[in-house]
Amino acid sequence: MEMKPCPSCGTEVPAVANRCKVCFHDFKSAPERNGSPIAILAALALAIVVAGGAFWYLSQMPTDKRILVDQETQTIQWITQYSGNRLKTDRVKFDEITKLEHVVSSDGAYQILALTSDGERKVVEEDRSASLALKAQKYARIMNKPLENKDETFGFMKQD
Repeated sequence: MEMKPCPSCGTEVPAVANRCKVCFHDFKSAPERNGSPIAILAALALAIVVAGGAFWYLSQMPTDKRILVDQETQTIQWITQYSGNRLKTDRVKFDEITKLEHVVSSDGAYQILALTSDGERKVVEEDRSASLALKAQKYARIMNKPLENKDETFGFMKQD
């Protein structure tokens, strides 16, 4: 009788056997493959590309953001710092602002927005926990601009 070794346990079994009598290895099932070196390298390269993309994305996120309403220079300044001490600044003169808005959004966030003469809406301040109504009134007085209250939770507006 012709014999063959079991690939799992090494026991000699008849060549016509479908299963090993010791470990019950199925001779009809396809042998396991660990994967080709090219597939492993491709997966590793993909992981490196994904990690590099994630690192780049995170490096583009601001590390600090400050907004200054400066009565002396009659401007609002936005200063955003990114990793590596890279700064982005923006400045709008009070004269370029047409009005301020105090917005309560449907998700519960509070914002003070400055609307510029070219139609841009810029965030002056935002808070998720407390109303900014008093600060909005203060900024409106400092800038001598009208203040509009918007409650997007119920869809109404009120002019102060």
